Amino acid sequence: SYIFATPSEYRLSIIILHHTEYMNDLVSIIIPCYNQADYLPETLESIIQQTYPDWEAIIVNDGSPDNTEEIALQYTQKDSRFKYYKKENGGLSSARNYGIHRANGKYIIPLDSDDLIAPTFIEKGINFFHSNPEYTLFCCLAQFFGARDGVWEARYTGYKELLISNSIVCTSMFKKDDCIKIGGYDENNRIGFEDWEFYIRLLYKDQKVYQIPEPLFLYRIRQGTMTASCNQKENKDFIYQYIYRRHLDKYLEYFENPIAILQKNEYYKSKLQKYYKIGR
Repeated sequence: SYIFATPSEYRLSIIILHHTEYMNDLVSIIIPCYNQADYLPETLESIIQQTYPDWEAIIVNDGSPDNTEEIALQYTQKDSRFKYYKKENGGLSSARNYGIHRANGKYIIPLDSDDLIAPTFIEKGINFFHSNPEYTLFCCLAQFFGARDGVWEARYTGYKELLISNSIVCTSMFKKDDCIKIGGYDENNRIGFEDWEFYIRLLYKDQKVYQIPEPLFLYRIRQGTMTASCNQKENKDFIYQYIYRRHLDKYLEYFENPIAILQKNEYYKSKLQKYYKIGR
């Protein structure tokens, strides 16, 4: 398991932060919980170890059948910055929206209950937004752990490319007002890739994104998760269709007519088949 020990150099930064003008900028971390109580303490400990102290962590029990409530209440007693809510099961997007609407912070960070953030995640996000208020999103690279290790080095290169595939990790930092303005996460999508669909709406018209080249987000890989299910071909095809149909206007704005694209695809496929046939 990963345990973040606060480096000595960051202890001084905490003291300095108390004298900055933006210490009143509360950051709300939204933690939806469903059947992941075994991992929840590690997630909450990664929040406690943040070098930026002005945060609240909103734990949303989405009708979980395990002992999520017991663990969550232990942390609310341990630190008053933790807040606990329980609701009927409505899916990941529903739980995130539930927490966001109850958040008091200017900034939002969604964090799944089995993932972790590095000690400087919030501090670096706050510092960036105060120097660059015109930006919409602060994000980072991801460090895999669990059933897989390594760094996910996907880079955000622009909105057009985002429409093709997601290059932004699920745990990022954005303004609550911007999130509310677009209606939050899509609660009709209970299959997956809800982060990608959210970013498509949040960043429309080339809103500015800063992706710090550091793996400040630790993404746990487990078998049988929603992400693993999404990557099965039949589920992935369904979600692609859902996202495409919901945002058809955006795809038509940024790309050619689908028929023209399909014609080109068939043309190059025939060329490829002819090439390999000749090669044999």
